[in-house]
Amino acid sequence: MVHPRRTPWSTLSEFTHVHDLVFAHSATPTSQLDALETINVWLARGNCPHAVESTAALLTLVLRDSNSPHHAPHSTHDLRLAYAMAIVRFVNSLVDPLQTTYFARSIASLAQQIQLPLWFVELRHQATHENLPSLGVLRDAARQALDWLYTHYWSAALSSSSTTSTTPVLPPLDLSPLRTLLLTTYKSLSKSTLRDASLVGRTRGEMRACLGEVERWVGENSLGGVGAGRERAWEGVAEVLWSEGGLVPLAKKKRPTPRSPSLSPDLLALWTPLITHLDSLPSASSSSTTFSDVLIKRGLDILCTLEGGETADKSYVACVSAWAGELVKDAPVSLEPEGEEEEGEGGEGGVSLKGVIKSCLLARTPAALGLIDSLFASRSQSPSAAEDAALKDLIDRTTPLLALARQVSQSASGSFGFVQGSRVETAEEATRLIDSLVSRSADLASHFSPNPPVPAPAPPSSAAQGEGRTEEWPRRVQGWRKKPIGALPAGGFAGLDLAPLRCCSLSNVVQLATRAAWTGREGWEKGDGW
Repeated sequence: MVHPRRTPWSTLSEFTHVHDLVFAHSATPTSQLDALETINVWLARGNCPHAVESTAALLTLVLRDSNSPHHAPHSTHDLRLAYAMAIVRFVNSLVDPLQTTYFARSIASLAQQIQLPLWFVELRHQATHENLPSLGVLRDAARQALDWLYTHYWSAALSSSSTTSTTPVLPPLDLSPLRTLLLTTYKSLSKSTLRDASLVGRTRGEMRACLGEVERWVGENSLGGVGAGRERAWEGVAEVLWSEGGLVPLAKKKRPTPRSPSLSPDLLALWTPLITHLDSLPSASSSSTTFSDVLIKRGLDILCTLEGGETADKSYVACVSAWAGELVKDAPVSLEPEGEEEEGEGGEGGVSLKGVIKSCLLARTPAALGLIDSLFASRSQSPSAAEDAALKDLIDRTTPLLALARQVSQSASGSFGFVQGSRVETAEEATRLIDSLVSRSADLASHFSPNPPVPAPAPPSSAAQGEGRTEEWPRRVQGWRKKPIGALPAGGFAGLDLAPLRCCSLSNVVQLATRAAWTGREGWEKGDGW
């Protein structure tokens, strides 16, 4: 029985008419206003797709910004706020329906799944957490968002006559049968053979049947074998394995500890055969992505989304980090060509050590930065002859960036040796605090300076300049270099758009010093260090 679909438009011709009023070559501002009136009726009826709502919001702003006589002029700041809100709601409405797993996935990975350009995600983050983007950037983003909606929703809906879905969202996965297969059947069979090797022959048939059921589940949820569907099915398997009771044991005494950070041999012997078997399954797409790649990326998502202030189970994080290090230990240092790793985790192909480290540096969470240390420690012990030079070069380039990432993470969390939220009551305290932060920034800058500063010669003594002069203006001799007026010792200029420093909170002082230290380091933010 086919269930009826409820839509805010009465017929497909009504939907097509609105599409033509907005996107046809003969569309005019007047016709687009007529389309907006119809869409407002749809919104009042309810159950309107988010893509239609985003189209109306963006189109309204474009028409309002085009000095149309139908709208009164607005200030630049009002337009920036309106554009920013429309872009934020546009991105959120697309990625929120895809958050169907137990652990929240990164917005970037969800956007990549629906082919949404990642710079929309970056613009959303900037509009939400940083300064508002410029009006020119927002105008261009609104027009490109309308183009994306036209291609991926309106045209796709008309061509398939399926006008009820907002985006090409894959159906949610039913993980309950998979949990039973992996966490109950496979786990019990594997444990029994590990305890008693004589049971291997007796349980071989049951194990083969269990793995066959897992393969059948993956095939049924691969949507005909297309690459995105197969990877989504693998993500479901990875989601189950990363839950407690899977790769992470329920008993905390079986998990890695600071004294013993490596995985136990029993835990490796329990799950490694399953991972190897899933890696051997034929790929249904031209991509070289394996199940291990999907499992690693899901583990990185967990480590990269755990902030330092969150009350996460440390033993769980340690176990995830240990498994991630174990899975990446045989990965190549970098992929060929180099451009394949620009997305951080390996993109469409496999996973490389360089891509994993880049993702961890961008996340700047304590768990992610700790994974970098463990990866370098394990790979440095037994590097292959072919990758020895590449690994050494990667470590040399990553070490200062790792120190910088920890510095920024400490600055954001307020862990510079004082209590977050405390106040600076006097100008002397503020001066000492800023000097301390600038000194830390100078230490980091010395890692990137090709020519370290040469100490200037000592100034002549007062006796040599005349007996009548008893005092001199004190100078900072060591490490002094010529700088323009207003420049900081570590490079860059102070942010003059901040409020004057009177009796301010400590977080504002950290913001001032951090901005001053980063102003001259645009290359790091753009990724030129890579």
